[in-house]
Amino acid sequence: MTGYIYNLPNLVSFMRALTAFPIVYSIKHNNPVVFLWIALAVFSDWLDGFLARRLNIESKLGASVDPIADFVVIASVMTYFTVNGYMSYYLWWLMCIRYFTIFTAATLIVHFTDVTPRSNFLGKCSVCLFSIYGLGVLLSFDEMLMTITLSIFIVFLMVSWFQYLRTYSVPLCSVFYR
Repeated sequence: MTGYIYNLPNLVSFMRALTAFPIVYSIKHNNPVVFLWIALAVFSDWLDGFLARRLNIESKLGASVDPIADFVVIASVMTYFTVNGYMSYYLWWLMCIRYFTIFTAATLIVHFTDVTPRSNFLGKCSVCLFSIYGLGVLLSFDEMLMTITLSIFIVFLMVSWFQYLRTYSVPLCSVFYR
């Protein structure tokens, strides 16, 4: 049952992408319900993969939809933080370039090989660290703690990026160097 776009795990991923709007709206209006929206987004990130494995409907399409949903949520929040001065434009561009290269490599792998791209642990950790940073912004944590959290997030972001590229380079090289 691979390749079907209309299944429960993909629906969960699509719904996660839609949480970007209420998350940013709640942040903008300092509404405490933002914590529920963030919890829902984080839970759905776990749930879609769990359901795909449990229901035995893992697919290349689902493996692509999941990181797109993650990107929509994270990019929306990062854009809001950047526009409002909580983050630098350099970090925003770095994050966009990272996601673009990972997405492009994964798309090429899906299109040209039988390999299903997978997320990596450090990438998930970077999302968690960004969530902690976002909560710190919302709760006005100590500036030094925020700087440390953001620095650790950047390290995880970069290391996971290189890990993705290293992992994805093997199937990509097999396509282009046959």
